Amino acid sequence: MAAVPIRARFEGMGAVLEHDRSPGTGADHRGGPASAAARLGYAVAVVINVVMLYVVNQLLEWDIVPFLTAEFDRVLPLVNLSLAVSIGVNVVRLLYARAWFVTLTDLVATGFGLPALIQTWRVFPFEFDRDGFPWDQGVRVILVVAIAGSAIAMVVGLVKLIRLALPPAGES
Repeated sequence: MAAVPIRARFEGMGAVLEHDRSPGTGADHRGGPASAAARLGYAVAVVINVVMLYVVNQLLEWDIVPFLTAEFDRVLPLVNLSLAVSIGVNVVRLLYARAWFVTLTDLVATGFGLPALIQTWRVFPFEFDRDGFPWDQGVRVILVVAIAGSAIAMVVGLVKLIRLALPPAGES
């Protein structure tokens, strides 16, 4: 299935688009709510993030993750903030999901998640048994990939937002 080109330009806070849906977002460009599938996705994301917010705040108390150290408390505020922003973003998207807004809120959520990843790298609140496998290095590689992926996602989102704001080629 070929992607439908989206052409838009910002006019005040709204966007004028020539197609009803942006491929992959479920976003309604006319300002209405997102499609039913997108709303379901946003609602599921809210529930998952609320559960994660509760669980990450109990991990040290529950003592069920043997490799997590007390240093996790130094990472927790940024993790909590990232999850709270993600919850807020998805709640708002349930009501309003124009393509430019979805892209903007992706940037915001990623912008709050990136510091949590960087803080996790800096503090590294993990202590693994020395059983021959380099768990420390493996987790650090995963963190680097997540940090790089988030940074790339922010650049891509910014480019997408700019493209949505620009008039289509050939139009003035």
